[in-house]
Amino acid sequence: MKSGVLLFFCICGLLCPSYLSAVSETGIGVEWDQGSRTCVVASGNYARMHRLNNGALMVAYEGGGNVYTKKSLDNGKSWSLPARAFAAFDYKQGTATCRVNCANPEFVQLPNGNILIACNYRPSQAEVYPFSIAVTQSTNSGVTYQSPKVVFKAAPRSSEGCWEPAPLVLPDGTVQLYFANESPYASTDEQEISMISSSDMGVNWTTVTTKVCFRAGHRDGMPVPIVSGKDIIVAIEDNVNGQFNPYIVRRSIVKGWSPFVSGYSSDRYRAHAEALPPNVYAGAPYLIRTDQGAHVLSYQTTVTAGVDWTLSTMAVVAADSTGKGFRNVSYPFSVPAGKNTLWNSLVDLGGGNVAAIASTNAYSESTGIWMITGKVVNYDAVTEVEPVTVENPAVAYPNPFFSQLNIPYSVKEGFSLVEVIITNLLGGIVDRLEACHDMAGSYCMQWQPAGLSEGTYLYTVCINGMRTTTGKALH
Repeated sequence: MKSGVLLFFCICGLLCPSYLSAVSETGIGVEWDQGSRTCVVASGNYARMHRLNNGALMVAYEGGGNVYTKKSLDNGKSWSLPARAFAAFDYKQGTATCRVNCANPEFVQLPNGNILIACNYRPSQAEVYPFSIAVTQSTNSGVTYQSPKVVFKAAPRSSEGCWEPAPLVLPDGTVQLYFANESPYASTDEQEISMISSSDMGVNWTTVTTKVCFRAGHRDGMPVPIVSGKDIIVAIEDNVNGQFNPYIVRRSIVKGWSPFVSGYSSDRYRAHAEALPPNVYAGAPYLIRTDQGAHVLSYQTTVTAGVDWTLSTMAVVAADSTGKGFRNVSYPFSVPAGKNTLWNSLVDLGGGNVAAIASTNAYSESTGIWMITGKVVNYDAVTEVEPVTVENPAVAYPNPFFSQLNIPYSVKEGFSLVEVIITNLLGGIVDRLEACHDMAGSYCMQWQPAGLSEGTYLYTVCINGMRTTTGKALH
């Protein structure tokens, strides 16, 4: 994955994005339980989590150039000691020596019960060792791992590398391994999604790659494949509009990827129901399908940050069983200004419950791996906003409003910082109001927007970083 200069709009100040949401009044979304936030790994990065056949949760993550796994038997409340799946190593070629680090772990449990983990070998020096995709297996539920095996080699330079492997098991037991691949495009900045496969539970792999998708002149990256009904759905990041945004490529399992999904194929579509603003970065997508048929998609975005993509935060949207028209953005983690949540993922916990997993420096001095649980909600069952003309302690008024919206709230202790964040239905921040009260009591914030378009707006009241009120208001 090449780095580049990305331009975004800036929203300054301290926000509480984990409580911002854009409910479209239709479809499904995710509401997060802030009290469930748990540290999985004190120092680590790029975590992927799945439930094993025995009911345990397993997480794979990067740490110090190695890849480790941990398990939880109580749904993520506590975690085992780590087991090392891949180890960084030194490689010598002639007089040159370089460190080869292990990155981007992702795993599946095979039909035979083995755990297959893939990772990206990344040399620290060019022209010594090739960027590669390697796999290993555990036959004892992640206690120990076999010697790794390299299954794909790109060039020994990052401009022609390979990245972000993601395995998938098809209903017939075939194992596919998807990854971002720059190696066919030595003279350009293009990138495709490639795939190799195994018909013997990951022992042997095809030596010729299958081109899954490619948009000429652009970069398809960070694939996350899932099986959804009779289809394979792959979430990718696509920079056709300049910034990376989540896109979906899909095919029936029977048809497969021949021919590949081109840039303007009907088998490729924008993930969001409504296009994001053109200057908003929304990369590194992750996709799951819940046991109840909902599709939930995460990505990292600068919608609450400035021009630096490394200050992205995690956003989540959802769609129904079709896997199309993702909406109702939510932000699982509350992240102060200057902090981030990067390389995020999701896991289905069953029964309509999901968890978000993030690499974040928001809660300690180092970057650690945190998880938070949420509930998939059907907003089609939400009652329409009723007109309100008099003050209610829990409801903004008047509603609908014309020139001023009064937003009441109460603080239980003195020296409380209050933030009211107004968003539109796409999750974009429209305005932010702040107040500080040195005494407990009931107060009211007045929002007097100028030049505001007609429509539905969402307000969130945060007191000392904790959400107390959310609601809709018509203008």
